Amino acid sequence: RFLPAMRPGQFFSHRTAAHLWGMPIPNESTILDVSVLYPRTPPRRPGIRGWRVGETLIRHIEGLPASPPAETWRMLAPLLPLRELVAAGDSLLPAARRVGLTGLDELAAVVDGGRGHRGAEVAADALALLRPGVATRPETLLRLLLIQSGLPEPAVAPSNLAVMGRYVFTPEIFDKIEQVEPGVGGEIQLTD
Repeated sequence: RFLPAMRPGQFFSHRTAAHLWGMPIPNESTILDVSVLYPRTPPRRPGIRGWRVGETLIRHIEGLPASPPAETWRMLAPLLPLRELVAAGDSLLPAARRVGLTGLDELAAVVDGGRGHRGAEVAADALALLRPGVATRPETLLRLLLIQSGLPEPAVAPSNLAVMGRYVFTPEIFDKIEQVEPGVGGEIQLTD
């Protein structure tokens, strides 16, 4: 609804860009986040939350201008609780049957570049908790809850469940199988 009114140099950012990139964040609002690069004036109109940001490359997703995935994640740091920021970050990293939109190195670079900005400490804390290979937001939230409760951090699962509850294995399973001692008759049994 806002795209036809967007001016050159305006792009979706923050929560709106997070949704465009597929990050699983809570959305309590229908307000669109639209940014401009400094020193331009952010848009001011009903239904739009205007932002002014420093240097960033503008990417396009499905034809829509948006802040890049790693920058978008950093923009969320002052807006989300730590656990939600970690879940959003995990969703950007490579996982079973998902190509990552960014990597830990790029996320570390944007955190480092954002030092001194609002949310910088939360972003640094979240970065330390990110894990490649996490498939879903609930998996991230459970992992964080277990850690917070003083339990050991669980390993990232090497597979996903299919619709009928059967496992859909990823190539990483072969590394796990090599570590399992064969049982009677040379069989290897996998349990969850």
